[in-house]
Amino acid sequence: MGNNNLISLLRKWTPIIIVGVCCFFIGFIIPKSYDYNFEKKSETRESGYNFINPLIECADNNQLISQYIPFEKDIKNLIESEILNQTNTDITVYYRDLNNGPWFSINGDLEYSSASLAKIPLAMAYYKMAEQTPEILAKNLKLDTNTCGHIPQLFEPIEKLIPNQTYTIEQLIRKLLTDSDNDAECLLQANLEYKYKRKIYDDLGLENYDLNASESHENIIVSQDVAPGKSIDLNKLYYANIKQYAGLFRILYNSSYLNREYSEKILTILSQSKFKQGLADKLPNNIVIANKYGSKNSSEIESLDQLHDCGIIYYPKNPYLLCIMTKHGETNDSINFISKISQIVYEEINNSLND
Repeated sequence: MGNNNLISLLRKWTPIIIVGVCCFFIGFIIPKSYDYNFEKKSETRESGYNFINPLIECADNNQLISQYIPFEKDIKNLIESEILNQTNTDITVYYRDLNNGPWFSINGDLEYSSASLAKIPLAMAYYKMAEQTPEILAKNLKLDTNTCGHIPQLFEPIEKLIPNQTYTIEQLIRKLLTDSDNDAECLLQANLEYKYKRKIYDDLGLENYDLNASESHENIIVSQDVAPGKSIDLNKLYYANIKQYAGLFRILYNSSYLNREYSEKILTILSQSKFKQGLADKLPNNIVIANKYGSKNSSEIESLDQLHDCGIIYYPKNPYLLCIMTKHGETNDSINFISKISQIVYEEINNSLND
């Protein structure tokens, strides 16, 4: 009788376990580890959300083969022309059709400073904690000018945090993602236990991130208790390649790390970003985009300014992920180039779906 019950349980749960492992692999491991431009899995997704499209089933499908993306060549030519006309310029582009479609990466092996893109995994860390202790989001933190003060940034928030005023963690996360507020980041980093931050970043494959290390305007400062037993290349602190950054958006879109509620919430907040340059600049007003930019001024370590913009463009019934990372002598050059690439991709998608 006992053996029959065991066999019955195995028959019931084995398919569910297999599907779960398969979907986790597709939604999480692939974005940060492999460099293919085709999928070997077909995907079934859960509907009913505005910003996420969770994987609920995946299966082998040998009918899916590598697909040519017509505008990839146009993007490559534009990058080559831009590099020829500028001095010491690096440009990387990542595109993916999110309807189980093709993708490409140009200059994908180059690494960049994450700059404010690092604010996404910081928000993810808090929402991961909130899955077990939701009350953490209502905790109040005070802006103490002795620890955070006003940290300068390239694009200043329209409404700055007020010194000595308290804010809930959820309010700070919203400022973190919509305004890219450096003071909000400072407070959130200081409040989160180091071991927990380290685990989240390891989970997300960001091995050069260490949240007990921080950058000042020109020098990198590392606290004494940073990453015990770990050696850090200061020149690569907070550096990663474009597939790692783009992978964060896929993880959110697939809801493969955070639960449905919090994956949806982060992308909803990102869709309210006040940064309307870059990817969003030349898109039609009715097109929703959930994106995050990152900027870093030149320094003794890095002689060029960096500007990046990554996000999901919710083209009706055909959302796509676009991530562009740049190093330029002038930030305006980067803004204009990102805007140009985004416009080209949108027009190609629009034309192909309306022919």
